[in-house]
Amino acid sequence: MRSQIMVLGVALFVGHGGAPLEPWTEGRSGAGTPAPRGAASADASRFLEAARGADPVICSLAATPLGNRWGADAPPAVDGPDASLVAWAIKPSIEERDLNLLEAGLRDADACVRVMSARLLAAADAGPRILIRALGEDAAETRRVAAEGLGYAEDRAAAPALIRSVEDDDAGVRAAAAWALGRIEDPSAEAALAGALRDREPAVRIAAIGALGDLELDSSIDLLLPMLLDDEPAARAAAARAIGELH
Repeated sequence: MRSQIMVLGVALFVGHGGAPLEPWTEGRSGAGTPAPRGAASADASRFLEAARGADPVICSLAATPLGNRWGADAPPAVDGPDASLVAWAIKPSIEERDLNLLEAGLRDADACVRVMSARLLAAADAGPRILIRALGEDAAETRRVAAEGLGYAEDRAAAPALIRSVEDDDAGVRAAAAWALGRIEDPSAEAALAGALRDREPAVRIAAIGALGDLELDSSIDLLLPMLLDDEPAARAAAARAIGELH
């Protein structure tokens, strides 16, 4: 049942339509030159365009299974030619020629295109390298989805870059980086996460608390106990859960 619900979430995008998305030859922020149309695979292009303009809640639901094996063998939730697109999205086969398209998608004006591009890059062998580079982009939203993508990639090579991002100017980036470090479970992140517990933004503190629980280090207990007195109720609840995970 769970896998079928996830497949349905992806299927909700099919046929949405939107302006064509073209890969860029410039890999960093700033002006780039569109690559020739058709350079990327049809599946990658169609999926990103299906995501364009989606409601944030639907986008979040549909992004959940990307790159995972969970519903790969479940019957598609739609019939006809779009069924293959849904199956591809659950278990994507990212080709080398898709990487420029997905990197451009991280900078797209559409929020759901950015989210989907990051999740697809997380499933690609070369994806973490691109996502790490995107942590240096000018746009905070690009940096945020890049950090989230690295969390889903669970590549410890990204830990140093994410540790630096815990001190980003943007609170959303800081929270995403803290969350990603918890997913990666690299013990070297403990000090950076301890610093994030003092962040002025509750979302960052909550993400750092959860990440420290995910690290499962005995030394984190002393860091988490004071958070039971945090001014934010959600932070106190997160601390209680994290401490419970460490016992």
